[in-house]
Amino acid sequence: VDSGRTLTLTDDRAAGYTITGNGNTKVQIDTSSSDAFANIQTLGANIAEFTATSTFSGDLTNFNSVEVSGGTLTIADNIINTKSVSGIGNIEVTINGNSAIDLSSINVTGSESVEFTADSIFSGDFSNTGTIAVTGGTLTVDDSILGTNAISGAGAIVVNTDDSNADLSNITVTGGVTINTTATSNTITGSGQNDTINIEALNLTSADSIDAGIGADILNITTADISDATNVSVETINLANGTNSITLDTNVTTVNGGTGNDTFVLDFSNLSSITTKDGAGGIDTAEITGSKTLLADEVFGTFGDFDNIEVLDLTSMAISGADTMEFEITKAMIQDWTDAGDDLTLKITADQAENIKLTANAVTYEVVTGATTYDFNDGVTLLVDIM
Repeated sequence: VDSGRTLTLTDDRAAGYTITGNGNTKVQIDTSSSDAFANIQTLGANIAEFTATSTFSGDLTNFNSVEVSGGTLTIADNIINTKSVSGIGNIEVTINGNSAIDLSSINVTGSESVEFTADSIFSGDFSNTGTIAVTGGTLTVDDSILGTNAISGAGAIVVNTDDSNADLSNITVTGGVTINTTATSNTITGSGQNDTINIEALNLTSADSIDAGIGADILNITTADISDATNVSVETINLANGTNSITLDTNVTTVNGGTGNDTFVLDFSNLSSITTKDGAGGIDTAEITGSKTLLADEVFGTFGDFDNIEVLDLTSMAISGADTMEFEITKAMIQDWTDAGDDLTLKITADQAENIKLTANAVTYEVVTGATTYDFNDGVTLLVDIM
């Protein structure tokens, strides 16, 4: 093919011939093909033109660019590689492993989509891509790459973000969504699927907001320290092993402590709203805040309010009412809250002592000043520590 000339022929006509020269070759492909096109050796601008719907699994090394003029071209990322792609047709790029492909060079006027079919760490660019599907395995991607692209499919996705404002509501994969954030300030909007969010304790304060939306959502606090989940809306919070203190609100169903000493801080009005507050191992404290005006004797809390706690701290709570009006704490509740550990420390102030009474084995005990241990038999003891 002479310089400045272009030879256009179909792929079946090109097969079996060695085409050389300084000119250009355009090969038109109208069916699925695995051709290597090693015979295309012209030195000009060689174009592979896909004229109808096809799946291409061959080799485009000897082509400078790709044109999709009709139908839909399905092609793997390692084959399309860095080729520029244009045309009025559609293209679907399949990725079945780690990939750094830059898909911004694809500029078809039809639809452009990417399908991840196996575990993949993606570090390329799919900012021009209209549709992204994860149909198999897990896609791992940085939030800065993900952008606002919609992602669906039966697979899973892991999003790493250091962005203070991460909105993942565009993700609808059904295989699970994991969000790893290292940002020190966080406003996170979940996917509305089953989200798992991993965050360090000191990066979760009352100024942060996490709303995972619908689904069975989990927040893992990956380091042991002080955190504030006041503005967190998930179903479950898991604390790291070590010494933790977490402030809670009503938008959480279950909080699980680690093997260390955990402190759950919550308002009295929310006492039963959080279904499970499980201290697990260590010496675990339920620190109650807020206020309560007693108009009559009232049982403090309910069965199931706590699991595996060793300390109930009321010193930060304002209790008011006549001295004859009292909160009642029972032996059965101590057994329930300690999960039959049976030893509980009750921390109260001297002023609160007038409004607390204890009942066990049909006997009522008035709280006396000082630190007193009450033996309720059956191995159940309560240490009242008046601060």
